[in-house]
Formats: sequence, structure tokens, C-alpha cells
Amino acid sequence: MRDVYPELLALLPRLRRFAQIMTANSGTADDLVEVCLYRTIANFRSQSPNSDLKRLVYKHLYECYLERYLAVDDQEVNGSSTENSDGPVPLDRAVTSLPPPFRAGLLLVVLENMSYEDVAEVTQVSISQARTRISEARRWLLMVSRSGFPSAKPPQDVERNVDDLAV
Repeated sequence: MRDVYPELLALLPRLRRFAQIMTANSGTADDLVEVCLYRTIANFRSQSPNSDLKRLVYKHLYECYLERYLAVDDQEVNGSSTENSDGPVPLDRAVTSLPPPFRAGLLLVVLENMSYEDVAEVTQVSISQARTRISEARRWLLMVSRSGFPSAKPPQDVERNVDDLAV
């Protein structure tokens, strides 16, 4: 049987960093990582011996975050605000203004060097939706970093009807 503890130990600093940026709160981040590790260890035995542990751990961390995010008001979870501001906004504040699915996708690609396919699996969406979220997150950060929070809201997922896309 594969010993996952050394692999998990090596991932721990990256998991904490990801969780801290997602939550903007060190205590909450540590709690999320702890629950994530418990879930990963409990569920790993049912996985294939060749399973990608990194992908599995981030999937559990993202699920734990969403459970907390959906249970608590967004302002309490990450302390972000998208009030109009004059001039550029600090990057940390701009990142926390992104909705969780957009923030997670961007962080997984930029910080964790994951492929779009990995991000799609971790966040449980199609590859095209993962790409769209990451693109919209980048566009939002660029706009906010240049001119501050606009009166518009951060990006949101849009349900598209296939019939609407016909030319």
C-alpha cells in the first residue's frame, strides 16, 4: 500500500497558501486544510493506487472551502468588498473580490501550476468552463488593478443555451 503521509507533508505549505488566499483568514485556512487532510486520508484507500494525490487533495480542499463559503456569508468568509474605489486596488483585495470558483481556478493555475484539465477536475466543471472562469478572473484583475473597482460586479458563471450559440 502506498504511504501518502510523506506526499501530504510535502504538499502542506502549498495547501496552506492556497487556503489562506481563498479565505483571506489564517485561522479559517488552517481549519480548511485540517478537514481536507482528514478527508483525503479517509478517502484515499478507496482510490486507485496510481491516483494523483495532489489533484485529490486540492479537490477536497476546494469542496471544504465551498461548504464553508456556502454556509457563511461571503463578506464574513473573506472580508472582501467591491465598493467603488478611486485608483488601483491592491492585488490581494482584487483576488478576494473574485467569486470562489473564479478565484480557485486562477490560483490553481497561477500558484499551483495545474493544467486546465486538472482545474476542471478539481472544481468539477468542464474544461471549457474552467478556461472561461480563469480568463474572466484574469480580465477582472487587470481591470481592477488599473482603475479600481468598477460599478460592475465581479465575473459570474453564465448558463448558456446551445441554441443561443447557433449562427
